[in-house]
Amino acid sequence: MNESVKLVVAALVAGAATGAQETASTAVKNAHAGVKSLAVRVLRRAESVPVEVVELVESDAMTLAGDESGTAGHRELTAALAAAGAGADEELVAAALKVLELIYPDGTHAGKYQVWLHGNQSVQVGDHNTQINYNTVIPAPLPAIESVPALPNFSRIPLDTALFVGRIDELDQLEEVLSGSGRAAVVVVHGLGGVGKSTLAARFAHQHADRFGLRWWITADSRAALDMGLAELAETLQPATADLPVEQRSALGVRWIATHDDWLLVLDNVTTPQDVAGLLSRVRTGTIVITSRQRSGWRAAETVPLDVLAEDEAMALLARIVRPEWPDADLAGADRLCGELGWLPLAVEQAGAYLAQTRTSPAAYLNLLARFPARMFTATAEGGDAQRTMARIWHVTLDRLADTRPRDGCCGLWLGSPRTASPGTCSPAQ
Repeated sequence: MNESVKLVVAALVAGAATGAQETASTAVKNAHAGVKSLAVRVLRRAESVPVEVVELVESDAMTLAGDESGTAGHRELTAALAAAGAGADEELVAAALKVLELIYPDGTHAGKYQVWLHGNQSVQVGDHNTQINYNTVIPAPLPAIESVPALPNFSRIPLDTALFVGRIDELDQLEEVLSGSGRAAVVVVHGLGGVGKSTLAARFAHQHADRFGLRWWITADSRAALDMGLAELAETLQPATADLPVEQRSALGVRWIATHDDWLLVLDNVTTPQDVAGLLSRVRTGTIVITSRQRSGWRAAETVPLDVLAEDEAMALLARIVRPEWPDADLAGADRLCGELGWLPLAVEQAGAYLAQTRTSPAAYLNLLARFPARMFTATAEGGDAQRTMARIWHVTLDRLADTRPRDGCCGLWLGSPRTASPGTCSPAQ
């Protein structure tokens, strides 16, 4: 039992030292508080344990030493826990292992106390010489994330779409910027909301799938979303990390990226360069494509501006959306409609879906838009015209929904939005 008691002491010492740091995660602090509470409970049950030892545990009056029992205080604590039967307390030992796994996720310290799984019933804990059996399931220390290979040809890129039109020059620009080798290749595709940045990134990823062993997509519109995407990457590569806190899985994801080179990472809809600066500073190899409305401030990256569609491309997109559902549609006036929509891909997509599902002609749709002049809608300076265009389209749609009695619990009119699309779908606009 002495080895399991040493494990508890190691968790108390490491937890106290780590928890005192400003950067300590909530998960570590909570886990340390839990093992400390359990240790105090065990010590108080033993009449022979001095009150001073209990107070030592309660007050965290200990520091991390080279060896967990190397000081007189640690020796006294070890003896007290052994006398109190802490080594036989399954809940306390399991809580101690959890603390060490959180603080040392790569197993550098917790690995000293090896854990062997036996089915779903019991484990053994020891330091190569002594093993103690416990009827509780505790995960073994994880292998270092740096040693985990990429999943062969794994992709979390949205599905390619047949609605993609144009963008030949921009695809060529991406290829030129990202064709280098050696250091990390980072490029930012920037433009108005709804101009098709996400779809351009997805098309590039599909066209060059054979260049990358792993292709990973993160909707990175906030730092929290970026952390979650990196955490999901770590969990995908190493499923045993699933129970770790998000911040630890995110750090593991960054470590994997920083030590591998055969990957493509798409960071979609980044708000500001500061949100990804920390990640970019860690990356030395690999390929990153960022999409953002922000056009400035990208010091460490090449940029590819994305404008609205050309007139003929916008009309081609409208036809591709309408014809499959309404083959004999009269699209006279499509040029004027696309012009009124500013040749914005998202606006053309939404309008085309409306035309197809309601059998409305371009001319009739223009009349509906006329009910909502652009001057009625305010917008910020950057992307103002695009925002006004989308506001007008959605007012037309909402009017239609208000006039349509729902059937079978559904309005019958759905205009797909890329912001609500699943990772397995893709829209021709951002």
